[in-house]
Amino acid sequence: MSACIPMLTIEQIIQTPYPPLYPPTQPYTTHPYPTPPQPTSPHRHPPTLHLPLFHSLPPPDP
Repeated sequence: MSACIPMLTIEQIIQTPYPPLYPPTQPYTTHPYPTPPQPTSPHRHPPTLHLPLFHSLPPPDP
């Protein structure tokens, strides 16, 4: 029992004013970036992006 640390109740947390995450004029359904296409199977992983970039690099100097 630590009495020196004030514990916030659920009512206090709900009543605490937070700044809006989005401007009031922007609806919540619009996203700033397009959603990536979902894979056909939940077990399939998207192709790795570092392999094509790694192969496109020139060979290191000896």
